[in-house]
Amino acid sequence: MKRVIIKKSTYLWWIMLGVFLIYLPSAFSEVDIDFSTATDQWERNGIYEISVILQNNDSESVKIAGVQADFAYESEDFKEAPILVHDYITGYSFTVNTVNTLTEGLVYYSKGIKVTGSPNYFTVNGNSSKTLVTFRLRVENAAALGVSHLPFQVTVAVEERLVGGGTSSIMGSANNGTITVVADVTPPNTYAIPTGRTLIQGNSTLVRLDESTSPNYDDLQKVYYEVGEPPVSEPTTGSSWVAEGGSVQLPINDASHPGAITGVLKFFGRDYWGNQEASFNIETYTIDMVKLTLSGLSRTPEIAKLGSQITANFTVDELPAATEVSVNNHAFTPGGSYPNYSYTYHVQASDAEGPRPIRIAVTDDSGNQTVDTSLSVIIDMSDPTFTPVSFSPDP
Repeated sequence: MKRVIIKKSTYLWWIMLGVFLIYLPSAFSEVDIDFSTATDQWERNGIYEISVILQNNDSESVKIAGVQADFAYESEDFKEAPILVHDYITGYSFTVNTVNTLTEGLVYYSKGIKVTGSPNYFTVNGNSSKTLVTFRLRVENAAALGVSHLPFQVTVAVEERLVGGGTSSIMGSANNGTITVVADVTPPNTYAIPTGRTLIQGNSTLVRLDESTSPNYDDLQKVYYEVGEPPVSEPTTGSSWVAEGGSVQLPINDASHPGAITGVLKFFGRDYWGNQEASFNIETYTIDMVKLTLSGLSRTPEIAKLGSQITANFTVDELPAATEVSVNNHAFTPGGSYPNYSYTYHVQASDAEGPRPIRIAVTDDSGNQTVDTSLSVIIDMSDPTFTPVSFSPDP
Protein backbone atom coordinates (compact mmCIF):
# COMPACT_ATOMS: atom_id res chain seq x y z
CA MET A 1 0.00 0.00 0.00
CA LYS A 2 1.35 3.42 -0.94
CA ARG A 3 0.25 6.31 1.26
CA VAL A 4 0.52 10.09 1.23
CA ILE A 5 -0.46 12.01 4.35
CA ILE A 6 -1.73 15.52 3.74
CA LYS A 7 -1.87 17.75 6.79
CA LYS A 8 -3.70 21.07 6.91
CA SER A 9 -2.60 24.02 9.05
CA THR A 10 -4.12 27.46 9.44
CA TYR A 11 -3.54 29.72 6.40
CA LEU A 12 -0.69 27.66 4.98
CA TRP A 13 0.47 29.02 1.60
CA TRP A 14 2.21 26.85 -0.94
CA ILE A 15 4.06 28.54 -3.77
CA MET A 16 4.65 26.31 -6.79
CA LEU A 17 5.48 27.51 -10.28
CA GLY A 18 4.21 30.96 -9.44
CA VAL A 19 0.75 29.72 -8.52
CA PHE A 20 -0.54 30.18 -4.97
CA LEU A 21 -2.45 27.25 -3.57
CA ILE A 22 -4.44 28.36 -0.56
CA TYR A 23 -5.43 25.73 2.00
CA LEU A 24 -8.23 27.24 4.10
CA PRO A 25 -9.01 26.11 7.65
CA SER A 26 -11.57 23.35 7.91
CA ALA A 27 -13.37 21.24 10.44
CA PHE A 28 -10.59 18.69 10.63
CA SER A 29 -6.82 18.76 10.91
CA GLU A 30 -5.46 15.69 9.17
CA VAL A 31 -6.46 13.54 6.24
CA ASP A 32 -4.76 10.44 4.91
CA ILE A 33 -5.23 9.38 1.32
CA ASP A 34 -4.27 5.76 0.81
CA PHE A 35 -3.59 4.07 -2.50
CA SER A 36 -4.13 0.37 -2.14
CA THR A 37 -2.94 -2.14 -4.74
CA ALA A 38 -3.11 -5.92 -4.40
CA THR A 39 0.26 -6.48 -6.04
CA ASP A 40 3.04 -4.51 -7.72
CA GLN A 41 3.61 -7.30 -10.24
CA TRP A 42 1.14 -7.07 -13.11
CA GLU A 43 0.74 -9.48 -15.97
CA ARG A 44 0.14 -8.09 -19.43
CA ASN A 45 -3.60 -7.70 -20.05
CA GLY A 46 -4.37 -8.60 -16.48
CA ILE A 47 -6.88 -6.32 -14.76
CA TYR A 48 -5.83 -4.78 -11.44
CA GLU A 49 -7.39 -2.47 -8.92
CA ILE A 50 -6.09 0.68 -7.25
CA SER A 51 -8.30 2.07 -4.50
CA VAL A 52 -8.28 5.66 -3.27
CA ILE A 53 -9.15 5.65 0.44
CA LEU A 54 -9.74 8.77 2.53
CA GLN A 55 -8.96 8.46 6.22
CA ASN A 56 -10.40 11.19 8.45
CA ASN A 57 -8.22 11.29 11.55
CA ASP A 58 -10.18 14.03 13.27
CA SER A 59 -13.08 13.51 15.64
CA GLU A 60 -15.34 15.65 13.45
CA SER A 61 -16.94 14.56 10.22
CA VAL A 62 -16.07 15.99 6.84
CA LYS A 63 -18.20 16.38 3.72
CA ILE A 64 -16.42 15.60 0.47
CA ALA A 65 -17.55 17.22 -2.77
CA GLY A 66 -15.41 15.24 -5.19
CA VAL A 67 -12.19 13.44 -5.93
CA GLN A 68 -10.02 13.47 -9.02
CA ALA A 69 -7.37 10.80 -9.49
CA ASP A 70 -4.66 11.13 -12.14
CA PHE A 71 -2.37 8.22 -13.04
CA ALA A 72 0.93 8.96 -14.78
CA TYR A 73 2.94 6.14 -16.32
CA GLU A 74 6.38 6.59 -17.82
CA SER A 75 6.90 4.81 -21.12
CA GLU A 76 10.01 4.20 -23.15
CA ASP A 77 7.98 4.91 -26.26
CA PHE A 78 5.55 7.74 -25.56
CA LYS A 79 3.70 7.13 -28.82
CA GLU A 80 2.03 4.01 -27.42
CA ALA A 81 0.10 3.63 -24.20
CA PRO A 82 1.23 0.78 -21.93
CA ILE A 83 -1.57 1.25 -19.40
CA LEU A 84 -5.28 1.71 -19.95
CA VAL A 85 -7.93 2.60 -17.41
CA HIS A 86 -10.39 -0.26 -17.72
CA ASP A 87 -13.30 1.00 -15.62
CA TYR A 88 -14.05 2.09 -12.10
CA ILE A 89 -16.10 0.99 -9.12
CA THR A 90 -17.66 3.37 -6.61
CA GLY A 91 -20.67 3.40 -4.37
CA TYR A 92 -21.49 7.04 -5.10
CA SER A 93 -23.31 8.77 -7.92
CA PHE A 94 -20.73 10.77 -9.84
CA THR A 95 -20.13 12.03 -13.33
CA VAL A 96 -17.08 10.30 -14.80
CA ASN A 97 -14.53 12.33 -16.73
CA THR A 98 -11.71 10.63 -18.61
CA VAL A 99 -8.75 12.59 -19.99
CA ASN A 100 -5.88 10.95 -21.88
CA THR A 101 -2.96 13.36 -22.19
CA LEU A 102 0.03 12.29 -24.28
CA THR A 103 3.37 13.99 -23.64
CA GLU A 104 6.84 12.90 -24.54
CA GLY A 105 8.29 10.60 -21.91
CA LEU A 106 5.07 10.27 -19.91
CA VAL A 107 1.64 8.92 -20.75
CA TYR A 108 -0.99 10.39 -18.43
CA TYR A 109 -4.30 8.76 -17.85
CA SER A 110 -6.74 10.80 -15.84
CA LYS A 111 -9.81 9.05 -14.52
CA GLY A 112 -11.86 11.23 -12.23
CA ILE A 113 -15.23 11.50 -10.63
CA LYS A 114 -17.09 14.78 -10.11
CA VAL A 115 -20.25 15.44 -8.16
CA THR A 116 -23.26 16.81 -10.04
CA GLY A 117 -24.90 18.61 -7.12
CA SER A 118 -25.08 18.97 -3.37
CA PRO A 119 -27.13 15.77 -2.86
CA ASN A 120 -24.08 13.85 -4.04
CA TYR A 121 -21.82 15.14 -1.28
CA PHE A 122 -20.85 12.29 0.95
CA THR A 123 -19.63 12.30 4.53
CA VAL A 124 -16.60 10.65 6.06
CA ASN A 125 -17.30 10.35 9.76
CA GLY A 126 -14.75 11.33 12.34
CA ASN A 127 -11.92 8.87 12.91
CA SER A 128 -13.08 6.64 10.06
CA SER A 129 -12.18 5.82 6.49
CA LYS A 130 -14.09 5.47 3.27
CA THR A 131 -13.07 4.22 -0.15
CA LEU A 132 -13.70 7.10 -2.52
CA VAL A 133 -13.16 5.26 -5.77
CA THR A 134 -11.57 2.06 -7.04
CA PHE A 135 -10.03 2.03 -10.51
CA ARG A 136 -9.45 -1.04 -12.62
CA LEU A 137 -6.37 -0.80 -14.81
CA ARG A 138 -5.17 -3.09 -17.56
CA VAL A 139 -1.60 -3.44 -18.81
CA GLU A 140 -1.75 -3.75 -22.59
CA ASN A 141 1.18 -2.71 -24.79
CA ALA A 142 4.04 -3.01 -22.34
CA ALA A 143 5.34 -6.34 -23.68
CA ALA A 144 5.28 -5.13 -27.28
CA LEU A 145 7.33 -2.09 -26.23
CA GLY A 146 9.85 -4.20 -24.38
CA VAL A 147 8.90 -2.47 -21.13
CA SER A 148 9.40 -4.56 -18.01
CA HIS A 149 9.19 -1.80 -15.38
CA LEU A 150 6.63 0.99 -15.46
CA PRO A 151 7.33 3.87 -13.06
CA PHE A 152 4.09 5.55 -12.05
CA GLN A 153 2.79 8.40 -9.95
CA VAL A 154 -0.73 8.90 -8.61
CA THR A 155 -2.07 12.36 -7.82
CA VAL A 156 -5.37 12.89 -6.05
CA ALA A 157 -7.34 16.09 -5.52
CA VAL A 158 -10.07 15.98 -2.87
CA GLU A 159 -12.53 18.84 -2.70
CA GLU A 160 -13.96 19.48 0.75
CA ARG A 161 -17.26 21.20 1.42
CA LEU A 162 -16.73 23.80 4.14
CA VAL A 163 -19.11 24.15 7.04
CA GLY A 164 -19.69 27.84 6.34
CA GLY A 165 -20.23 27.30 2.64
CA GLY A 166 -17.98 26.94 -0.38
CA THR A 167 -15.25 24.37 -0.90
CA SER A 168 -11.54 24.01 -0.43
CA SER A 169 -9.08 21.69 -2.15
CA ILE A 170 -6.67 19.21 -0.68
CA MET A 171 -4.03 17.92 -3.06
CA GLY A 172 -1.34 15.35 -2.67
CA SER A 173 0.73 12.78 -4.50
CA ALA A 174 1.47 9.21 -3.65
CA ASN A 175 5.07 8.12 -3.46
CA ASN A 176 6.42 7.18 -6.83
CA GLY A 177 6.31 3.47 -7.43
CA THR A 178 7.10 0.92 -10.08
CA ILE A 179 4.86 -1.72 -11.56
CA THR A 180 6.79 -4.76 -12.68
CA VAL A 181 5.31 -6.30 -15.82
CA VAL A 182 5.82 -10.05 -15.72
CA ALA A 183 5.29 -12.61 -18.43
CA ASP A 184 2.32 -14.91 -18.02
CA VAL A 185 3.22 -18.53 -18.69
CA THR A 186 0.39 -20.15 -16.75
CA PRO A 187 -2.44 -21.64 -18.84
CA PRO A 188 -5.87 -20.52 -17.70
CA ASN A 189 -8.60 -22.70 -16.30
CA THR A 190 -11.92 -22.98 -18.09
CA TYR A 191 -15.12 -24.68 -17.07
CA ALA A 192 -18.83 -24.51 -17.71
CA ILE A 193 -21.94 -24.71 -15.58
CA PRO A 194 -24.66 -26.58 -17.52
CA THR A 195 -28.36 -25.89 -17.29
CA GLY A 196 -28.74 -29.55 -16.31
CA ARG A 197 -26.53 -32.58 -16.13
CA THR A 198 -28.54 -33.95 -19.03
CA LEU A 199 -28.34 -31.91 -22.20
CA ILE A 200 -30.88 -31.97 -25.00
CA GLN A 201 -31.04 -30.13 -28.28
CA GLY A 202 -31.26 -26.41 -27.65
CA ASN A 203 -29.88 -26.53 -24.10
CA SER A 204 -27.29 -23.89 -23.36
CA THR A 205 -24.58 -23.64 -20.76
CA LEU A 206 -22.89 -20.54 -19.38
CA VAL A 207 -19.15 -20.54 -19.97
CA ARG A 208 -17.11 -19.56 -16.95
CA LEU A 209 -13.50 -18.46 -17.21
CA ASP A 210 -11.25 -18.73 -14.19
CA GLU A 211 -7.65 -17.71 -13.55
CA SER A 212 -6.22 -19.76 -10.71
CA THR A 213 -3.46 -17.28 -9.87
CA SER A 214 -3.23 -13.50 -9.71
CA PRO A 215 -4.89 -11.38 -10.99
CA ASN A 216 -8.22 -11.75 -9.29
CA TYR A 217 -10.02 -10.85 -12.50
CA ASP A 218 -10.14 -13.24 -15.40
CA ASP A 219 -7.17 -13.16 -17.72
CA LEU A 220 -8.87 -15.29 -20.34
CA GLN A 221 -9.57 -14.06 -23.80
CA LYS A 222 -11.94 -16.69 -25.18
CA VAL A 223 -12.92 -20.32 -24.95
CA TYR A 224 -14.22 -23.10 -27.13
CA TYR A 225 -15.52 -26.57 -26.41
CA GLU A 226 -15.50 -30.02 -27.96
CA VAL A 227 -18.01 -32.82 -27.52
CA GLY A 228 -17.37 -36.51 -27.91
CA GLU A 229 -17.80 -39.93 -26.41
CA PRO A 230 -15.21 -41.01 -23.84
CA PRO A 231 -12.37 -41.35 -24.19
CA VAL A 232 -12.13 -38.19 -26.28
CA SER A 233 -9.37 -38.53 -28.78
CA GLU A 234 -10.93 -36.88 -31.79
CA PRO A 235 -13.80 -34.48 -31.15
CA THR A 236 -17.06 -35.10 -32.97
CA THR A 237 -18.46 -31.63 -32.45
CA GLY A 238 -16.71 -28.35 -31.87
CA SER A 239 -17.72 -24.76 -31.25
CA SER A 240 -16.26 -21.47 -32.33
CA TRP A 241 -14.52 -19.33 -29.74
CA VAL A 242 -16.93 -18.02 -27.14
CA ALA A 243 -16.36 -14.83 -25.19
CA GLU A 244 -16.24 -14.82 -21.42
CA GLY A 245 -19.70 -15.02 -19.87
CA GLY A 246 -21.29 -16.13 -23.14
CA SER A 247 -23.62 -19.07 -23.62
CA VAL A 248 -23.10 -21.95 -26.00
CA GLN A 249 -25.61 -24.41 -27.38
CA LEU A 250 -24.73 -27.99 -26.50
CA PRO A 251 -24.34 -29.80 -28.71
CA ILE A 252 -24.63 -27.82 -31.91
CA ASN A 253 -25.18 -30.72 -34.30
CA ASP A 254 -27.78 -33.35 -33.44
CA ALA A 255 -26.53 -35.66 -36.19
CA SER A 256 -23.34 -36.15 -34.19
CA HIS A 257 -25.14 -37.95 -31.38
CA PRO A 258 -27.90 -40.27 -32.64
CA GLY A 259 -29.15 -41.38 -29.25
CA ALA A 260 -28.70 -40.97 -25.55
CA ILE A 261 -25.00 -41.30 -24.75
CA THR A 262 -22.69 -40.47 -21.92
CA GLY A 263 -20.60 -37.73 -23.42
CA VAL A 264 -17.87 -35.43 -22.24
CA LEU A 265 -17.19 -31.78 -22.84
CA LYS A 266 -13.63 -30.52 -23.04
CA PHE A 267 -13.22 -26.79 -22.57
CA PHE A 268 -10.10 -25.05 -23.82
CA GLY A 269 -9.16 -21.54 -22.70
CA ARG A 270 -6.63 -19.13 -24.16
CA ASP A 271 -5.39 -16.02 -22.37
CA TYR A 272 -4.10 -12.74 -23.77
CA TRP A 273 -0.54 -13.99 -23.73
CA GLY A 274 -1.53 -16.82 -26.03
CA ASN A 275 -1.21 -19.54 -23.38
CA GLN A 276 -3.71 -22.27 -24.18
CA GLU A 277 -4.62 -25.06 -21.83
CA ALA A 278 -4.38 -28.61 -23.13
CA SER A 279 -7.54 -29.59 -21.28
CA PHE A 280 -9.02 -28.80 -17.92
CA ASN A 281 -11.86 -30.15 -15.86
CA ILE A 282 -13.38 -32.50 -18.42
CA GLU A 283 -17.11 -32.49 -17.74
CA THR A 284 -19.28 -35.59 -18.16
CA TYR A 285 -22.92 -35.25 -19.16
CA THR A 286 -25.73 -37.29 -20.60
CA ILE A 287 -26.37 -36.06 -24.11
CA ASP A 288 -29.79 -37.12 -25.40
CA MET A 289 -30.87 -35.74 -28.76
CA VAL A 290 -33.55 -38.32 -29.63
CA LYS A 291 -37.29 -37.81 -29.16
CA LEU A 292 -39.65 -40.67 -28.32
CA THR A 293 -41.50 -42.39 -31.14
CA LEU A 294 -45.23 -43.07 -30.95
CA SER A 295 -46.78 -45.95 -32.90
CA GLY A 296 -49.89 -48.17 -32.90
CA LEU A 297 -52.20 -45.18 -32.46
CA SER A 298 -55.93 -45.90 -32.39
CA ARG A 299 -59.06 -44.75 -30.62
CA THR A 300 -62.56 -46.01 -29.91
CA PRO A 301 -65.31 -45.19 -30.60
CA GLU A 302 -65.42 -43.09 -33.75
CA ILE A 303 -68.43 -41.13 -32.45
CA ALA A 304 -68.98 -40.46 -28.74
CA LYS A 305 -72.03 -39.07 -26.95
CA LEU A 306 -72.50 -37.68 -23.45
CA GLY A 307 -71.09 -40.16 -20.93
CA SER A 308 -69.36 -42.29 -23.58
CA GLN A 309 -65.91 -43.62 -22.83
CA ILE A 310 -63.16 -42.65 -25.29
CA THR A 311 -60.10 -44.89 -25.34
CA ALA A 312 -56.77 -43.80 -26.89
CA ASN A 313 -54.22 -46.56 -27.53
CA PHE A 314 -50.55 -45.99 -28.36
CA THR A 315 -47.10 -47.56 -28.05
CA VAL A 316 -43.86 -45.76 -27.05
CA ASP A 317 -40.37 -46.96 -27.96
CA GLU A 318 -38.81 -45.57 -24.75
CA LEU A 319 -40.14 -45.40 -21.21
CA PRO A 320 -41.59 -41.89 -20.91
CA ALA A 321 -41.02 -39.73 -17.86
CA ALA A 322 -44.31 -37.92 -18.41
CA THR A 323 -47.39 -38.64 -20.53
CA GLU A 324 -50.34 -36.34 -21.21
CA VAL A 325 -53.46 -37.30 -23.21
CA SER A 326 -56.35 -34.86 -23.59
CA VAL A 327 -59.35 -33.87 -25.67
CA ASN A 328 -60.95 -30.43 -25.42
CA ASN A 329 -58.20 -29.69 -22.85
CA HIS A 330 -59.72 -32.38 -20.59
CA ALA A 331 -57.19 -34.94 -19.33
CA PHE A 332 -57.57 -38.69 -19.91
CA THR A 333 -57.16 -41.23 -17.11
CA PRO A 334 -53.85 -43.16 -17.43
CA GLY A 335 -53.96 -46.85 -18.27
CA GLY A 336 -51.66 -49.60 -19.49
CA SER A 337 -47.92 -49.91 -18.98
CA TYR A 338 -44.73 -49.55 -20.98
CA PRO A 339 -44.60 -49.90 -23.91
CA ASN A 340 -48.37 -50.19 -24.58
CA TYR A 341 -50.79 -47.65 -23.11
CA SER A 342 -54.58 -47.22 -23.10
CA TYR A 343 -55.87 -43.91 -21.75
CA THR A 344 -59.60 -43.33 -21.19
CA TYR A 345 -61.96 -40.36 -20.90
CA HIS A 346 -65.72 -39.95 -20.40
CA VAL A 347 -67.46 -37.24 -22.39
CA GLN A 348 -68.77 -34.38 -20.27
CA ALA A 349 -71.50 -31.83 -20.88
CA SER A 350 -68.85 -29.09 -21.13
CA ASP A 351 -67.12 -30.75 -24.10
CA ALA A 352 -67.27 -29.02 -27.45
CA GLU A 353 -69.03 -31.04 -30.12
CA GLY A 354 -67.88 -32.03 -33.56
CA PRO A 355 -64.59 -33.57 -34.69
CA ARG A 356 -62.12 -33.03 -31.82
CA PRO A 357 -58.38 -33.87 -31.92
CA ILE A 358 -56.88 -36.09 -29.25
CA ARG A 359 -53.54 -34.70 -28.08
CA ILE A 360 -50.88 -37.19 -26.96
CA ALA A 361 -47.62 -35.78 -25.52
CA VAL A 362 -44.79 -37.97 -24.20
CA THR A 363 -41.55 -36.66 -22.66
CA ASP A 364 -38.40 -38.61 -21.83
CA ASP A 365 -36.09 -38.18 -18.84
CA SER A 366 -33.92 -35.73 -20.75
CA GLY A 367 -36.80 -33.43 -21.58
CA ASN A 368 -37.24 -34.35 -25.23
CA GLN A 369 -40.95 -34.19 -26.03
CA THR A 370 -43.05 -35.74 -28.82
CA VAL A 371 -46.57 -34.50 -29.52
CA ASP A 372 -49.12 -36.26 -31.78
CA THR A 373 -52.58 -34.98 -32.75
CA SER A 374 -53.35 -37.37 -35.58
CA LEU A 375 -56.20 -39.09 -33.67
CA SER A 376 -59.64 -37.48 -33.45
CA VAL A 377 -63.09 -38.33 -32.22
CA ILE A 378 -66.53 -36.97 -33.15
CA ILE A 379 -68.41 -35.81 -30.06
CA ASP A 380 -72.17 -35.60 -30.60
CA MET A 381 -74.39 -34.89 -27.60
CA SER A 382 -77.36 -33.28 -29.45
CA ASP A 383 -80.66 -35.13 -29.71
CA PRO A 384 -81.89 -35.64 -33.24
CA THR A 385 -84.57 -33.27 -34.52
CA PHE A 386 -87.50 -34.16 -36.82
CA THR A 387 -90.39 -32.52 -38.56
CA PRO A 388 -93.84 -34.12 -38.08
CA VAL A 389 -95.30 -35.53 -41.29
CA SER A 390 -99.02 -36.09 -41.83
CA PHE A 391 -100.57 -38.50 -44.25
CA SER A 392 -103.93 -38.20 -45.97
CA PRO A 393 -105.97 -41.15 -47.31
CA ASP A 394 -105.73 -41.98 -50.92
CA PRO A 395 -108.58 -40.57 -52.96
